[in-house]
Amino acid sequence: MVFLPVYAALRGADSAPEEVARSLGAGPLRAFCSVTVSQIRLPLLAGGLLVALYVLHDYGGVAMMRYETFTKGIQYAYNASFDRTAASVISLVLVVLALLFAAAESVARGRAATRVGFGSPRPATPLHLGTTRPLAVLACVALILMSVIVPLGGLLPWLSGRITGHLDLAELLAALGNTASFAGWGALLTMLLALPVGILSARSRSAFARTIELAAYSGYALPAISVGLALVYFGINAATAWYGRGQMVVLAYIALFLPIAIGAVRASVATSPRLFEEVARSLGSTSFGALARVSVPLAAPGILAGGALVFVSCAKELPATLILQQPGQNTLALELWKHVEVVNYTQAAWYSLTLIVVSVVPTIVLQRVADGRTRGSGLYRSHIAAVRTGTKTEVLR
Repeated sequence: MVFLPVYAALRGADSAPEEVARSLGAGPLRAFCSVTVSQIRLPLLAGGLLVALYVLHDYGGVAMMRYETFTKGIQYAYNASFDRTAASVISLVLVVLALLFAAAESVARGRAATRVGFGSPRPATPLHLGTTRPLAVLACVALILMSVIVPLGGLLPWLSGRITGHLDLAELLAALGNTASFAGWGALLTMLLALPVGILSARSRSAFARTIELAAYSGYALPAISVGLALVYFGINAATAWYGRGQMVVLAYIALFLPIAIGAVRASVATSPRLFEEVARSLGSTSFGALARVSVPLAAPGILAGGALVFVSCAKELPATLILQQPGQNTLALELWKHVEVVNYTQAAWYSLTLIVVSVVPTIVLQRVADGRTRGSGLYRSHIAAVRTGTKTEVLR
């Protein structure tokens, strides 16, 4: 939630201000903290907010660690006695906490400075670490060890199938197809809905824009089981044609992960210069046309990062999918949970490994897209420069 938007922002960041800071006597660390961090401040704040909200509504990790949280209390209230009153009260507390976090992030965001341009494209310059190189290498090794090696090391002993059975490949491929379908539609529709809200919150500080944004973030703090049960009630009473079908699952994904998309769109659009929109409008383009032709393409890496995050979140979502699933349309997360429940760890390990691959692929694709946009940014910026010199057809073609 933090890495992908920040990575996209760093790929599009202008290196000229940092070079100026270095030429004025600032060291590498000071230049980075005072200049570069300010350029990625909005993605950092948006990612931090999403992490805080995710911790509020997460259930699986805290349940396995036997740690008492609000989400665990909601789960117990529904499962033990189906006490809707207690679960609703706890859910409201989570909503209030989410609003407080979102309001704090909005205050910390403040009014972002408007960038005038992107500067000239430059190749990345390697930074010589000197005596700190061993510490940097150790930090990278520790990160890879904890995030990749340890989880995979725990799965490998079960992949051989010598203990709890063999892999059902047909079942795995069917679950993979369902996961790709549900997560793909969920990510696409969520990003389409997030675009107008994210652009509005990035370009306007009005009370209406902030209210819409806070309302979207408040729903992210609700546990998925609460959203799933709410959609069950909605499906039975208002959308019977969708009840028990894949549309309800996709609707749950939109309700759960819309804040991720809004945060990515808002942070990306806010860091793109508004001057280019004004130039396009002065040359005859409408407000919508200026956004579509100028600001959205400039913010594309961050928007794609948000789409990748939503896709991964949809792929691994369990509680709401379990409640709303279409019969015979199990996802990777559902099959993983089913095999763990019956202590079939061999198949569970294969589903876990497949989920890891599904999570990694969007990151690799996004990185390639961002690298390609960086290599082609010089031509695009030359078109924008032509607008500033009065060559109308270069940008409005």
